[in-house]
This record gives sequence, structure tokens and C-alpha cells, in this order.
Amino acid sequence: LNQNQLNSLPKSIKKLKGLTTIDINDNRFTGLPPRLTKLKHLSEVGLSSNPINPDEPLAVRNDSITTIRLNKCALGKLPEFLLQMPSLENIQLNRNELTALPENIDTLANLKQLTAYINKIERLPQGFYRLHNLEIADLYFNKIKVVDPAISHMKNLNILYLSSNELYSLPPEIGRLPNLEMLYVHHNRLSYLPESIGNLKQLRVLHIHHNYFQELPAQILQLSNLEDLDFSSNDITHLPYEITNLGKLRLLFIQQNPWDEASLATLERMKEFYKGKEISFNY
Repeated sequence: LNQNQLNSLPKSIKKLKGLTTIDINDNRFTGLPPRLTKLKHLSEVGLSSNPINPDEPLAVRNDSITTIRLNKCALGKLPEFLLQMPSLENIQLNRNELTALPENIDTLANLKQLTAYINKIERLPQGFYRLHNLEIADLYFNKIKVVDPAISHMKNLNILYLSSNELYSLPPEIGRLPNLEMLYVHHNRLSYLPESIGNLKQLRVLHIHHNYFQELPAQILQLSNLEDLDFSSNDITHLPYEITNLGKLRLLFIQQNPWDEASLATLERMKEFYKGKEISFNY
């Protein structure tokens, strides 16, 4: 029902007892339509590009909805009705005007995926770090300056997008995330990584390109499961040949670094080493 002029739904929608997904994007809804709460099998709602009123409360509680999309709604804060939906597992808040997440966001104890890229979020509240079931956090392209040590409590975190923020450092506690497989921190202001990064034995993807590294953090060479490594567009002059010991690498991006003369010779050795192997080596 997307791209219409709807601001309400007919009473007869309650007859669609088997409905699990509804797309009402790009209409005139100001909140979650009350009549949807009658549908006990409804699990996914698309409400993007609607003039959502963040102060509008939830008319009737619904415990079946697990996914809701609120992209491009010009939201300046998290809608109040979301915090009244404890069954939510997946929230999309991309391309809004959010400057913060609420302190009590941990009310959403079942949340597994939170995507809020391209907003104006400056800090993450302590409640965010208490989302113990969160598996995917996509906070790409915000204004986040600090990651709190409390991130160590997010033991189920699998994918973390913090690219295109204003980070100068990451806390050592980030190395205490046993299930982290993908870490994206490119396009920040990083010049070093904590030693504990080497403890992320499940890490498969690490993107640190477009930062201010002057040397490749040695602890990266401890990441034996790494498949995708990108440290291009930094200020790294020394290229360690030991990268070739990362036997699971399938993608390696190292271009646009000011290699010294010895590293140019190392590069030639690496090109020969990777010749004929199943790896995309961009230099």
C-alpha cells in the first residue's frame, strides 16, 4: 500500500488474520495504525517516509511485531511507541535527524538488529550497551566521538558498523566481544587500535581504511580467521610481509599508502605469493 495518501486503514483489515507483513511506506501515517494491533500474526511493518509524530503513543499493545522500518521520516528522536513494543527484534531508523538514542532504549530487551545510519547521533547512551541480545549495530555515518568501555557487555554482537563517525580511538574492551565477526571503522580519525583487537578470534572482516594510521597495527596479524582486510588510504609506510600468514584472506586492500623503498620490494614478493591464489589483492 506504499506511495498513496493514506492516513488510516479500514476496519476490514482485521479480517486479514494471516497477514504477516504490511508495507505502508510513503503515506501520511503519524504513528503505528491502531488497527494493525488486531493482527496477531503480523510481524513486519514498513512505515518509512511517513510524517511520524515521535510523541504519539501506542494505542494498543501488540506483541507479534518484530520488525519495523522508520527510514526517512525526519525523526529528531526515537518515537515513543517503539519503546512500548518489547517484542521488537529489528528496528530501522536510517536517514533521519536523530541526535541521540534514549537512555532507556534497553527496554527493547529482545532487540537483535538496530540500524540508524546517516543520522546525527553524537553519543551512545548506557542503555545502548545494555542491549545484550543485539547482534547487528549499524551506526554508519553519524557524529559519534566515543565508544564506552561498557561495549564489553554486548556479548552477542556479531556485526558493528561505526564507519564515517568522529572516533579518535576504540576502547580496549572491544577485544572482549567473543562473537564479533565484522568490524567497520573506516572513515574516522583513528591512528591506532587497542592491543585487545588481537583477541577477536572470530573476526572475519576488518575495514580501517581512510584513517590516520602510520603503521599497520601488529595485532591484526593475530586474527587468524580474517577473510577481508582493508587498510587502504592511510599513512602507512611499512608493509609487513607477515600478512601472507593470514591464510584465510580472500580480500586485501592496501592501496594509497606511502610505502617506503623496502616495502615496495615486499609488495613485489606479496604479488608473487598471491599469484594464482583465490584472493583479490588490491595494491
